[in-house]
Amino acid sequence: MSQDPRCSVIATFGGPSLQNATEESLAAIQAFLIDTYLTVADLMNLSKVSCALRFAVREYTKIAYSIDDHLAEFFNQHEIPLFRLLQKETGLLISGSFALRFLTRQYFDQVSDLDLYIEDRYGSMALRWLSSIGYARSSRQPPRHRPQCKIRAVFTLERRGKTIQVIATRSSAFSVILDFHSTCVMNVITSDYAVSLYPQATLHHMRSVVLHRQGWDERRSAGPLLKYENRGYEIVYTPEESDISSRNSDFFIGRRYLGDSMCWTLELETGYTGLGNPVNGNSWELSWSTSRPGRLTHRYLNLNLPSLKFRYAMDHISNHQVVTLLGRKPSR
Repeated sequence: MSQDPRCSVIATFGGPSLQNATEESLAAIQAFLIDTYLTVADLMNLSKVSCALRFAVREYTKIAYSIDDHLAEFFNQHEIPLFRLLQKETGLLISGSFALRFLTRQYFDQVSDLDLYIEDRYGSMALRWLSSIGYARSSRQPPRHRPQCKIRAVFTLERRGKTIQVIATRSSAFSVILDFHSTCVMNVITSDYAVSLYPQATLHHMRSVVLHRQGWDERRSAGPLLKYENRGYEIVYTPEESDISSRNSDFFIGRRYLGDSMCWTLELETGYTGLGNPVNGNSWELSWSTSRPGRLTHRYLNLNLPSLKFRYAMDHISNHQVVTLLGRKPSR
């Protein structure tokens, strides 16, 4: 019985540290990754074996996960770098089905729109740019059934049969992603990174946990949940003991931050240099709901200070540190 080639590459290159790895060994790993189809779970596990393999996987994913190729569905080759610079300048996030499709490398169905989340104070900048390249505004909708009114408005724009939705948020754009109907769609694409918040469940096990949100009527999420159930996701309301007891689980109770070791973070190729990504400061706590026994929930505060360019979702401990450092309370 022949050995799985995935086992061979781990045995061959799993030992050396990045400092000791030769150019030849790293090139061999790269060749293996290119020539062998690996699932997302394979890539996540392989990157944990050694520093050399983590480096190789990171370099490989820059090629295999080309965000420019996906954005070409909505923008031409001259518009794509301008759009990504707009993301960096305004903190604009891509999420929804587009982000899930990009991370899973699967086409569940034809994605008809691109969902963009942006703070309301920068929304006009994004709308002006989209209008300048020929996207015409077809509608403006007030928020409907949104928890705590975090969304100010939803703008729909169209060009040559392609639709972009700009969701302008009153609070941190990332906080809206934390309030999505379930974990399988809690993925974001920034100017520099693509991140899945719950990658093992979303990308490997095809499970989506519905988190409890205070004041939200879950019957309103029935339609979106059915859509993802039809795409093959198991919809879970009450997680199993194994989901929360292991530190290796996506749903281990505790503090989280965007890009932590429990996230699946892909570094994207960029043609520019600049400051660190503006959304990296977001954090939250995954905890048990106090009003719904057996259910998980996200806990965080919204940080909105005039001295900061962007708003942030922050867990309570980080919130306390910010209050201590800046000497004033963030808004709730």
